[in-house]
Order: sequence, then structure tokens, then C-alpha cells
Amino acid sequence: MEGTWLDHTGYTGTFIMWNREKQEAAIFLSNRTYEKDERAQWIVDRNQVMDMIRREA
Repeated sequence: MEGTWLDHTGYTGTFIMWNREKQEAAIFLSNRTYEKDERAQWIVDRNQVMDMIRREA
């Protein structure tokens, strides 16, 4: 594996991130279900949150 972070995302918006060097993790739990599929925007927003966690950790 390459890189410091290992992450996995789920369909309803959940994700887990693990920093292997610092032995720290972040877990985001959600239940994203909507009448219309706005997945593309959700992915952009989720990636911004994940980038913020990487910067702050």
C-alpha cells in the first residue's frame, strides 16, 4: 500500500479513514437517502470533508 491514508466510502455517505503512520482514524456515519439522486454533488462535498480531515490530522 502507498500513502499515509487508507479510506473506504459507502453508498449512503458513510466513510472511514485511517492514518497508518499516526494510528488515527475518522469515521463518518450518515444515511443519505433522497428522492432524487444527487450523488455527483455529494461526492464533491464528501471529498472536501475528507481533504479537511487529512489536512488537520
